[in-house]
Formats: sequence, structure tokens, C-alpha cells
Amino acid sequence: MIQAVEDTLTKETIRPETTLPRVGWSAEEREPRLDAHPRTVAELVRFRAERLPEHPTVMGFFDEELKSVDGRTFYSKSLAVNARLHELGVGKGDRVALLSLNKPRWGICYTGVVASGAVVVPIDPLLTEHEY
Repeated sequence: MIQAVEDTLTKETIRPETTLPRVGWSAEEREPRLDAHPRTVAELVRFRAERLPEHPTVMGFFDEELKSVDGRTFYSKSLAVNARLHELGVGKGDRVALLSLNKPRWGICYTGVVASGAVVVPIDPLLTEHEY
């Protein structure tokens, strides 16, 4: 499963000239209300992507260079993670371990997981085997 999600993150999921998808996060979810303040992390990410698609959402180091991830990319990659988890049978109430350093990928994966209704179980990658 880890490799499946990793492959999803490395694929190009949206091109700049493409409009943002107007789909819900999962088959069961209703269309989020964007006329009010976002109530969930998933709604906040979508809200930001639609309002400020090219504005930096998060920053992090990629190959030793500080780069930003814009709202459109963050949202589209979160959707891709969510879709891949759905394909793997992950749904509401399931637990998904998230083992990652503090990087933009963590936030992208977190958003994709919680949007599916699953629960994130964060694991510190710096823990030793004894500490597990």
C-alpha cells in the first residue's frame, strides 16, 4: 500500500491549464459548501485551491532546495491519494498509518486520508525499533 500511495504522489495529477475537478472526495460525501467557512480540513484545502489556485499553500525542501506547493497542486495530489486509497478499499473508520518526516507530502497524504473518512495514525519516523 505504501508504494501505491508513493506512486500516486510522484505522478503528474493536474496541469496548470486544467480546471479544478468539481467532484466530492468520496462517493458518499455531499458537495462541500463553499459559501460558508470550511468546516473540515478537506473543505479548507478545496476552498483554498479554488480561491487561490496558484498561491503557495505549503513550503518544503525537495532535493535540498526550498520549494512551494500551490493550492491547485496540493488539492489535486490530495484527491489522487484519496482516490488511490479508495481503490485499495480504505474507507470511513479505517486506520491509516502515516510514516513521514515533516514535509509537504505529509500534509497532502493527511488530507487525502481524512477526506476518505479514515483515521490517520501518525508515526514518527525517527523512533527507534525499541521505541515502537
